[in-house]
Amino acid sequence: MERIDPETLEPVKASGELPCGGHVWCGAILAHANGSIHSVNGSFLHRLDPDCRVVAERELPVDRSHNGLLALSDGTLVTKDLRLEDQGGTTITRLDPDNLDLIGEPMVLPEGSMGRIG
Repeated sequence: MERIDPETLEPVKASGELPCGGHVWCGAILAHANGSIHSVNGSFLHRLDPDCRVVAERELPVDRSHNGLLALSDGTLVTKDLRLEDQGGTTITRLDPDNLDLIGEPMVLPEGSMGRIG
């Protein structure tokens, strides 16, 4: 994760390598109302401060690439793993935006989803 200068586009802060669980796929980044930046990549979710320092890290309950990340109106984070046809159902996971604790049990949809949620 990098913070860039809006005029020069040069990096001004960087988080360094963030674990992804060995999954290589595009993830998602979200600017949250609590002032944090949330990043989902592979099977990990990170909460970073504005200086790109990791504040919290969570290995997600499904060991697959994740490519969707939303903040609901109450601030709750929602992410999903990605599945191709015939790979089983996509898992939706809800998390607390501050400590990244799970909220309830993950929900498995009846079919796979490769697309992002948005």
